[in-house]
Amino acid sequence: MTLSEHRVVVLNSLSVPNRLDELRNMKDGWLDGEGAAPCHTGLDWLASSFECHFPTDLPLPYIFPTPEGGVEAEWSIGRHSVIFEIDLESRQGDWLRFDKQSDEEDAHLLDLADSGRWEWLTSEIRRLVELSE
Repeated sequence: MTLSEHRVVVLNSLSVPNRLDELRNMKDGWLDGEGAAPCHTGLDWLASSFECHFPTDLPLPYIFPTPEGGVEAEWSIGRHSVIFEIDLESRQGDWLRFDKQSDEEDAHLLDLADSGRWEWLTSEIRRLVELSE
């Protein structure tokens, strides 16, 4: 095999679908004997929803598993931090945004089965990006 026959694929470390695929390997008990593994159908739904509803020009979140079997997305945008915890079964997301300078915060519960709530999420991320410029 020659060098020209090899392909190197560089993955974006923040790619949401790629990160969600990594969570598929988790097993129950992943957190010191506790912690539920995320369900694969929920991960499929979230990956598809994210690709469908989240614009490519916005910053991608860091993705983490939650002990309850959900997924947490986190953004740090300028002076704002966003923690968005997603329940894969109910398809609901808990939004928490706080301002690191003023300690101001806001919280919202979003029904992610409703595409309008994805629009709210992306418009809020866009607003925070614009505030940080």
